[in-house]
Amino acid sequence: MNAVDVNALDPLVRAGLEIAALNALFFHRVDREAGVGVAELFVDDGVYIAGSRRAAGRAAIDEAYRARHARGARVSRHVISNHLVVGLDTSGPEPVATATSLLSLYAEDGTAPRPAAAPILVADFHDRLVRGPLGWHYLERRLTPLFLSTAVKPVLPMKEHLEHS
Repeated sequence: MNAVDVNALDPLVRAGLEIAALNALFFHRVDREAGVGVAELFVDDGVYIAGSRRAAGRAAIDEAYRARHARGARVSRHVISNHLVVGLDTSGPEPVATATSLLSLYAEDGTAPRPAAAPILVADFHDRLVRGPLGWHYLERRLTPLFLSTAVKPVLPMKEHLEHS
């Protein structure tokens, strides 16, 4: 099997592959490592927005995942798809991308195995990212719920904020 030289790929294709890998790492850390290391995937002053809640800065993002883990046992699988880089600006010193993806979330408090169920959330992600010497990092990660179970409350504690359009 021949290896692919990612440096020879079209910049948009390369960004798409690298950002899809970053998204997979993000949810691997959430689902399998209690969110440890998620904050490192953001720039220092990165922002994570989920509906009307937000965490600004690595410390706030890290604290949100620590508090989520402190609630107790939880089984979750964040199934992501439809990754698409919708914009890539290479005119500055570091490339900046905008990307979208789709999330289907299966989650329940307790330990595995849990009874099979429909996803508790289907949402769009809208991301702004920058590629520095260590790869891509989130500037802003915005989750927009599309379908939400009425029986489930958010478990990632972040501060409420007002939307500014």
